[in-house]
Amino acid sequence: MADDLRFHVLGPLCAHRNGVGVPVGPPQQQAVLVGLLLSGGKAVPMSGLIEAVWGFQPPKRAVTTIRTYVWRLRKLLEPQEAVDRSVLQSAGDGYRLATDSSAVDAGSAQSLMKRAVEQRRAGRTQEAGRLLSASLDLWRGEPLSGVPGPFAARQRARLEELRIATLEEHYDLALESGRDRLVVPELTDLVGAYPLNERFRCLLMRALCGVGRQTEALDVYQDIRKLLLEEQGIDPGAELIALQQRILSGVPPTDLLHGDPDGKPDRPADLTVPVGSRRCRVPPPAQLPAEDVGFVGRQAEVSHLCAALTDPARSAPAAVGISGAASVGKTALALHTAHRVKFAFPDGQLYADLRGAAKVPADPSAVLAGFLLSMGVPHQVVPDGRDERRDLFRSMLDARRVLLVLDDARDAEQLRDLMPTSVRCGVIVSARSHLPGLALSERAGLDRLSLDEAVALTEKTPGRGRVSVTAAPDGPVGRDHRHLMPDQLAPLGRLTATGVPDFTVRSAAAVLMVDEPTAGRVLEALRADSLLGSSGPGRYRVRYVARSVAGARLGRPDQAESDRALRGLLEHLLATACNAFALAAPGDPVQDAFRLRAPVGLSFPDFRQAREWVRSEVPTISGAALQAARRPAGAAEELLPRAVDLLIAVSPFAGAVGDERLRAAVPPLVRAAAKRNEPRTLGRAQFLYAVTAYQTGWLTEARTYADLAINSARQGQDPFIARQALHGLGMLARAQRRFDEAVTHYEKAAAMAKRWGHLSGEATSAINAALCRALAGWADDVPPDQDKAPERWQAVENVPGHACGLC
Repeated sequence: MADDLRFHVLGPLCAHRNGVGVPVGPPQQQAVLVGLLLSGGKAVPMSGLIEAVWGFQPPKRAVTTIRTYVWRLRKLLEPQEAVDRSVLQSAGDGYRLATDSSAVDAGSAQSLMKRAVEQRRAGRTQEAGRLLSASLDLWRGEPLSGVPGPFAARQRARLEELRIATLEEHYDLALESGRDRLVVPELTDLVGAYPLNERFRCLLMRALCGVGRQTEALDVYQDIRKLLLEEQGIDPGAELIALQQRILSGVPPTDLLHGDPDGKPDRPADLTVPVGSRRCRVPPPAQLPAEDVGFVGRQAEVSHLCAALTDPARSAPAAVGISGAASVGKTALALHTAHRVKFAFPDGQLYADLRGAAKVPADPSAVLAGFLLSMGVPHQVVPDGRDERRDLFRSMLDARRVLLVLDDARDAEQLRDLMPTSVRCGVIVSARSHLPGLALSERAGLDRLSLDEAVALTEKTPGRGRVSVTAAPDGPVGRDHRHLMPDQLAPLGRLTATGVPDFTVRSAAAVLMVDEPTAGRVLEALRADSLLGSSGPGRYRVRYVARSVAGARLGRPDQAESDRALRGLLEHLLATACNAFALAAPGDPVQDAFRLRAPVGLSFPDFRQAREWVRSEVPTISGAALQAARRPAGAAEELLPRAVDLLIAVSPFAGAVGDERLRAAVPPLVRAAAKRNEPRTLGRAQFLYAVTAYQTGWLTEARTYADLAINSARQGQDPFIARQALHGLGMLARAQRRFDEAVTHYEKAAAMAKRWGHLSGEATSAINAALCRALAGWADDVPPDQDKAPERWQAVENVPGHACGLC
């Protein structure tokens, strides 16, 4: 540009040419300017500008209004109207603002921050400090204050994160340079302004220790621990906990500065993702299943594995392997080790059951999609191809410290695309084979427990009376369970007959058809005899030996009895899931179509607790669904429909839970439903598959199965699922920018919802139809009835997971 045109967004929006202020117009005109200014010099289509200013509820004359604002901005930014010096250029149906990052103060701030980090890594700390101070001097208050629109809100959140990151780097460098006393007052103010920022708390604790105020540093930790527990129900992160422990152990203040193997600062790499008109910080994934509280032995293996995973001198990702025969304890050792070292991986822990011993092992592409979703990647951004998913996953792991537990792998080929390349990451792999061809830092081959370890296990979980241990040093642990009474054997047989490995007291009570206190006593008695383990507070895991004992003492369970046990479990889970669904999708009539015959299930006071129930019950829900899918056709016909309804009822929580086991249970249900002549169940299973495919980014498959679900639902007279699938087709068409097709699907879905008074469903589909019309340039051609959709939407409670659809 010939003129020296500068823009300032790190405060109220303003512009200057050659040092003289240039007016930027009213708020909505400013929103258009921001949409162009912060697009990185790229062209912004008309649909993008409309969404930047009004989001999903644009006015009828949005296109005309945008063009008026652009005409006014041209007059302000190009007063001489010289074509060869045009700043605001037309590009397709949209516009482009021809500026580079140096013309915007935010770009300068980011560039200064980047250069500071590079200078610091090169050891030039004084220059790094000067650059950080220069970056912070550019801020004049809240970025883009007063500018409306969802795009400005997202940019405001992004720029605030940039300021926080710069402040963190600035004070971290100050502490490293020995300026502890000088920064204590400033860090105290920051902690007051950002009470939940754990990084600022760490910096203040280090500064206080640096001036000999360890007691006050520990008070800072206790304050945030109390605040996190009261407001969010969580404990402080790994960095804070590790710092507190080091202070308690008397580590000198100068040693509280610590880094990771590649010399980068030891801090979590925060991730923010768009949620509506805001950007929200995504918590690090914490997917590790609870370890068995009865774990004993394997001390040498644990020591070697932990050392390899936390080796500060490593030059490659820490990858360890655990191999051994079935039921030798590979998973138990993997989880025990993972919980021991997770403090060293504060950016998250990911877990996947690769089902290597099953006929159909887990698909690495689906596992990658699950990992990406768990790390906050929106489902519409997840790539379709396996290679692209692998590349995105590895890019996200770069500069982050994440621990992966890949359980029950089949072979090295299944693992190849799941392995990270960042030196900061760690991987624990378990498999029956030694996984030749896979580069591992440490390998642990497991035999059966030694005699001493077997005795220790028995003493850790003693029975009522003395349990006889007959293990040879190299052989398996043998226990005499002949003392079990009929009142123990019958419940044991019923629990194992479900085929589900994990129970709470309430779900066990449903299987045993007794009240909860009785079920609790039975479970504790079986746990005392080492037939059940603990998979977490209030949870019981059926051990392999329990199935052997039940088979030896009771024989093969009768099919009818097995079906009754599974039916009791499914009815309890479905009744509770319906209560959770009512919080996730209030007013959605599909909940009335669940084939519910059980008594009232557990109830929840709010959405958060409903989501936590789903998260905790994933092993039981997925296990029960798989068992129903495996039942032969003709045996207990009602089990499969209930399993399908159960997964539909928890589907609004799938994205938040992010557990691959729920998605893995869907294909077997579809195959089982296809073998039966029952279109209602088949349509619902196909709809579930469409949801799963959409969430994992397989849009072509999602569209195919949504079409199949509509046909089956019509045959089975299931209008609720037909409507949901139609709405889903609209979402798919919109994602692929086929706006005319999307409008058709949305309007059909809205009409169906209107027929049975589904207010929120009608409003959701109608609003989406209106938006697609605007995106297609049909803003002036809106059906009269759609004008009422926004008012209807305002009357509906807006809670997370509102609609049960392909979202």
